[in-house]
This record gives sequence, structure tokens and C-alpha cells, in this order.
Amino acid sequence: MGVPAADLTAPVIATLKLVGGFALVIGLLARLIAVLLPLDMIGALVLVHAGSGVFAATGGFELVLLFGVTALTIALLGQLHRWDNCIAGRRAFLR
Repeated sequence: MGVPAADLTAPVIATLKLVGGFALVIGLLARLIAVLLPLDMIGALVLVHAGSGVFAATGGFELVLLFGVTALTIALLGQLHRWDNCIAGRRAFLR
């Protein structure tokens, strides 16, 4: 696929996506993870998906762009509320 040093970067990116995704779901270090994920998506877009067009059905960058913009939005706006407040029924915003 043309990814440089894939043997080194693949475990780092896989860990970022797995641990970072879980951290975003529970609201732990949301802004830090949400800053790192768009960088990953930019790399995926440039190195893998750019030459395949737009649509995901043909290997394009449609979903990569969606995930990157979503993570960037979380990075800029922050999390709206923590998961433990939602489970307890409280809607305390973290601002």
C-alpha cells in the first residue's frame, strides 16, 4: 500500500485506534486522543485512499474524511459530558 515503515507504524496506529476509540467512548483524555486521530486519518488519506476516488465502496477516502473531521470536532469542542454522569443520570457539562 505504500506505507513507509509499516512494520513500525502499524502497531502504533492499531493501538491508537483501539485504546483511543475506547477512551473516546468513555470520555477519558478525549481531547488528546481526538488530536491524534485526525493525524492518523490524514496519513491514511494521503498514503492509501487518495488515489481511489471519493467513495468507500471503491477504497476511497469518504470514511477516512468523516472519521478525521469527527475527531477534529471533538478536539476543538471537547467532550460534552462524561460517561459516568450519563450512567448516573446526571447531565453535568464539563465546561
